[in-house]
Amino acid sequence: MEKNKLLKVINEISPIFPFKNYLNDNGIIRPKYFYIYKLIKNKFSGSETILDFGSGLNDLSAILKKLNFNIEAYDDCNDDWYKIDKNLEKLRTFSNQINLKFYENIQELFKSKKKYEIILLLDVLEHVPTPKKFIYDVINFLEQNSYIIITVPNSVSLRKRISVFFGKTNYASYSEYFEEEPFRGHWREYSLDDILYLAKKINFEIKHLEGINAIVPRNKFLFFIYIKFKFLYNYLIKIFPSLSDTICVILKKN
Repeated sequence: MEKNKLLKVINEISPIFPFKNYLNDNGIIRPKYFYIYKLIKNKFSGSETILDFGSGLNDLSAILKKLNFNIEAYDDCNDDWYKIDKNLEKLRTFSNQINLKFYENIQELFKSKKKYEIILLLDVLEHVPTPKKFIYDVINFLEQNSYIIITVPNSVSLRKRISVFFGKTNYASYSEYFEEEPFRGHWREYSLDDILYLAKKINFEIKHLEGINAIVPRNKFLFFIYIKFKFLYNYLIKIFPSLSDTICVILKKN
């Protein structure tokens, strides 16, 4: 029932979403939409104020907004992509069209003096070269007894272990790291132990921690394996969460 509700909303957004073929990854609706929606639905009341920090194309923010969550979005929009083909203007227009409050400047967000009950940091931390300063800046926007939901790529996932076995890297593409100036890729990916350490250092309580499969492979062979053995893979990470492609944690500020 909830899945059908989510699919209905995605189908409503698709015609007005300005970035074609993004809501679908390799022909599959992005798994993170279902996972994050279900997580918030099951763990919270649904009335909380939410900030999607590092919202990217505002795709998930838009979906949650259409599902009547009280959500706002922020992204610094510093990637070169935003400057191409008037992409930033398209993003602004789309956000206004669905009545989503969208901050493009961190100072504007600070000046608003708003506090939120949930902050989403979805696939953001891996792009941050100085996580200590970053995470404390984010905490400033949280109410007391509120939550951060974090997802990060797992640095020791099953796929990456196989890659290392065959002599390949488990880091992000070296060509991207070498060529891109300034670099906006993955400075560091995370393991379960890293997340435990992070929670301890910022003195937040872990309310939920699990491994999930949220990444659809682009490689044709890996995509074939993903489609054929997805259920087996999902079952495997229930037993061994450290093999998942993505780690999700809910941290509570006390």
